Amino acid sequence: MEFNEFNHSFHSLRFSSFCDWRHNLRNCDDAPTLKTLLLIATIITFIISLLTLTILCWKLNYRSSTCNKSWKIYEWSSIELILFWITIYCLFRGLHTFTIALDLFTNHVILRASFYEISFIPGFYLVLIYLTNIFRLIPKLSFNQTSNRKSNIKTICIPKDKQSTIIFWFSCIFTTLSLTCSSIIRGYSIIYPKKSFFIITTLLDTINLIIRLFLGFCLIYYGRISVNLTNQSMILAGIDDIKDINNCDSNSNLNMNHTNILNKLHVHKMQIFNIICGITFIFYSFINIVQMIFFKDLIHNPYFEMFDFSTLIFGTPLFTLILVIAILLPNVLKKKRMLYYLFKKVNYGKIL
Repeated sequence: MEFNEFNHSFHSLRFSSFCDWRHNLRNCDDAPTLKTLLLIATIITFIISLLTLTILCWKLNYRSSTCNKSWKIYEWSSIELILFWITIYCLFRGLHTFTIALDLFTNHVILRASFYEISFIPGFYLVLIYLTNIFRLIPKLSFNQTSNRKSNIKTICIPKDKQSTIIFWFSCIFTTLSLTCSSIIRGYSIIYPKKSFFIITTLLDTINLIIRLFLGFCLIYYGRISVNLTNQSMILAGIDDIKDINNCDSNSNLNMNHTNILNKLHVHKMQIFNIICGITFIFYSFINIVQMIFFKDLIHNPYFEMFDFSTLIFGTPLFTLILVIAILLPNVLKKKRMLYYLFKKVNYGKIL
């Protein structure tokens, strides 16, 4: 069965001329332009996926020299799991935009309609992995609350390690089931436009919206706490002093300065993750709230639809690319610094 001429989605329950570009471009007035933009977004997303996969393979190969189990996924570190799910996320998002742009699988309505929401599941996984790591990191750094009188953090409501694991797996399973069920029911609503399907999808969309908002605020709130505790712990340990490389007069000072710079870079990486992931979840949740409340007024508004289209198709790859650069930057600078320190060491040995 092909897509009907009039799309019966959440927004088009009463307005049959709505352009639901997430599932079909046939009812869109600017279908050729949207098709071109979707193909451009597909290329960008696939490039980011390939870049992330290359970084993941490079990190695994680098670790394989000291560990024979580097290619076993249960032995991976959290950053390697995040890179893995970023790769899957970009791959799924690229396949979705590619499918819509070329109008593929027109005879498989449910598969095509459900692919949009299912493509976001890997993104939830990487955010949950990172947030769980924050929950496990904060108690390890909380000793600074009693050792530093200047700390403004008094009490932190945070789940314990075992509770964090349970919450993580429950959230992963619930997110997978809810998004999958919502996408399948949405596919059936396209074939059989019934009010019951509309009510179920609206309920599931509301639940997922609340979850995204909660995750966004948790990333910003607990992420800020983890960054503050990390900075205070670095000050307490005396590893926050970064000197000019040219003023380092010995190899030990060079190595210590190198370590301090890398620690600062990892803290900045945490800040980027907190800001990008948190604001992204809150921003897109806000857009969905506006759509759910004012969909009658916005259904024929071309400016809002173009804004929604551009932020979703090009905004998410941009944010993902920033995360990948934040992960890659410390490793690149580490290699660059090692070469520079090696050069300094050779010159220092010649002087002696």
